[in-house]
This record gives sequence, C-alpha cells and structure tokens, in this order.
Amino acid sequence: MKARTGKIARLPKAVREQLNQRLADGEQGEALLKWLHSLPEVLEVLVSDFEGRPILKQNLSEWRQGGFRDWEARQERLELVQQLCEEAEEVQAAASDLPEKLAALLATRFASLMAATAQVKDWSKPRQRAQLMELGEAIAALQRNSQGASRLKLEHEQLDMKKAELQLAQEAQKKRDEAEWREWTIAYNKKMFRDCKTPEEALRAVNRLLFGHDDEEMIRAERKKWREKAGLPSVPGDATLFERAESMLQTHALAEELAKGAAQGGQTQSNRTRSV
Repeated sequence: MKARTGKIARLPKAVREQLNQRLADGEQGEALLKWLHSLPEVLEVLVSDFEGRPILKQNLSEWRQGGFRDWEARQERLELVQQLCEEAEEVQAAASDLPEKLAALLATRFASLMAATAQVKDWSKPRQRAQLMELGEAIAALQRNSQGASRLKLEHEQLDMKKAELQLAQEAQKKRDEAEWREWTIAYNKKMFRDCKTPEEALRAVNRLLFGHDDEEMIRAERKKWREKAGLPSVPGDATLFERAESMLQTHALAEELAKGAAQGGQTQSNRTRSV
C-alpha cells in the first residue's frame, strides 16, 4: 500500500482514528473541519509542514475516498477476526463433551431402530437376519467406544489428581527444606558464637563452612583465582578483618555463581545427550 502524504495523512494517528470514527458515524464536513482546526496538534502539523494552510473540503473528500476506505477495510478485517475468535470460544464451550453427546444421540437412534424391529414377525428371512446382525454389531461397537471414552475420561481425571498431588508434595518439600535450613543455620550460628572466642576463630569457622577447610594458603589461592577470573581486586596482606570477611563473602558469592553455571551447563549437556 502506497504511503499517504496529504494533510490529513500527516496528522497524528490518534487524530486520524477519531476522524475516521466521526466519518463512520456520518458527521458532516463543516463540523469535521471546525473540529480539526480546534486541535493544537493539528495546527502544529499545518504550521510546520504546510506553511499554515488549513485543511480544505477537498482534502477531506480525498481522505474519505482513500485513507478512510482503508480504515473501513481494516475495521472489517478486525471485526471478522473478533467474530471468529468469539465463535471459536462458543464452540469450545458448547462442545466440551461433544463426543459423549453424539454417542447419546446415536444410542437413541439405535433405540428407535430396535423399536422398529418389534414389528418384524418372521426372522427366518436372510435379509431380516442380516439386518439384525448388522444392528447388533453396530450396537456392540457403540458400547465399546462408550467404554473407551469412559476409561479415557477416568485416566484424565486420575492424571489431573496426580499432578495436583505432585504439586502439593513439591510445595510441602520446599517448605520442609526451608524450615530445615533455617533450623540448621540457627543451630550453627549458636554453636559458632559459643565455640569461637576471637574474631579469628569465627573467621576460620566461616571458612570451614564455605570452603570445607580453614587452610589459609589454599583459601587465598582459590580466592585469588576466582577474583582474577571475575576481575575483582585482590585483597592486600595487611587488610583488616572486616575487609577480609567482606572479600571472603564476595568470593563465596562468585563461587556460588560459578557452581550454578556449571550445574546448568551440565544439565544442558545432559539434555543434549539424551536428545541425541
């Protein structure tokens, strides 16, 4: 579609939408022109792009034959899409148990046929016996389909129940894990503050908790390696206890990120392996 460059086409989209709606409502040209020229945003466009020349009836007529018709066509397409969506929602709501309804309707038809067979007096004729056998086979097939549908519905219900039970179990396990972690943290803090008499002992206890040991040389080497990898500044040897503790916490946070990234990478590689 060719881009329009007239006075009305250069107006803001919100103004054009209002103009199109007014045209659709049957508003006449004089009233539309008066309304347009009362808008500051319209006057700004006319001054900046058209040397202050006003919008004329001819401009409005050209827009009615061009831009407005495009807008009408677009509105019709949108309305059609909306109608289709509404119809699909209605069909989905009405046909949620459509197979069961169709099966019940078909069963009533069979019942009518069975009632009609009551008028048959002689079943010795081959044609009558063939019809009776066909009817019996059709009823048996209908019964099997009904039983299959019932089993499928029961399986879906059982699956939904299992999903709900699994979700409840996961939520309960999460709460248990969080409660156990809080209890362990409280107990460890009490033990650490009870056993540690100096800040140095507390620092070694935290090192054992974070690194699994309190070997200063190994911890410094690990911390230096991680800090270099992350671009963090090194800690001088004469750093205060507070500075060392802060550095240790930063290093621990970095270690957790690296471990998490490694775990995610391993999971991704495992998934790729399984897909292959």
